[in-house]
Amino acid sequence: ASLFTASAQMQGNLYVGGRLGYSTNTITAKYSYEGITLSGQLPGTSSFSIIPEVGYFVIDNLRVSFSAGYELSVQQTSQQQGKWLTDRTHLFEFGPSVSYYLNLLDDKLFYELGIYGAFGAFKQDLDLSTTKKYGVSAFALRINLIAFEYSINQNISAFATLGALEFDTLAAQSDNPNDPKINASNLNFNILSSATAGVRYYF
Repeated sequence: ASLFTASAQMQGNLYVGGRLGYSTNTITAKYSYEGITLSGQLPGTSSFSIIPEVGYFVIDNLRVSFSAGYELSVQQTSQQQGKWLTDRTHLFEFGPSVSYYLNLLDDKLFYELGIYGAFGAFKQDLDLSTTKKYGVSAFALRINLIAFEYSINQNISAFATLGALEFDTLAAQSDNPNDPKINASNLNFNILSSATAGVRYYF
């Protein structure tokens, strides 16, 4: 495979691509005291995302793109009668981004600024028979601080982002109109925890 060259970031280039992600973790803890060993499973998390994207280079090394997709996150909370209660978040994310490809490392390094909106639902198990539902809307401003793209062949490239600075706000309202509205905002700097990867096809 050849390195990603400047010809792949020339004005007029168009691509489609996206990200597909899945992660899960479970923790089993063991406790020993006076020769007696007990073990149990701690709450775990899992997530799934699929984010298609289309992009266009307006000038050499400068592209604009738009992405829209779905994300699911499941967080185990507690157990009742041997079954896990969970918090589940369903989000539909969409928004534009702008990326400038620096002429470093054979044009593989670039910075990306993205503005994203999202809406969806949050479901919280209160017990085995009761689930509380929330409507969710969000806004995020994200700067990918470290991003690489690698050309597999003339048309296909792989990309990865390793670190991001992100500001986001979130509003949630339960299905009970008498419940107060929840508002939250966060400023986060993440390295490996915000890592993403995907592929792009250039026309």
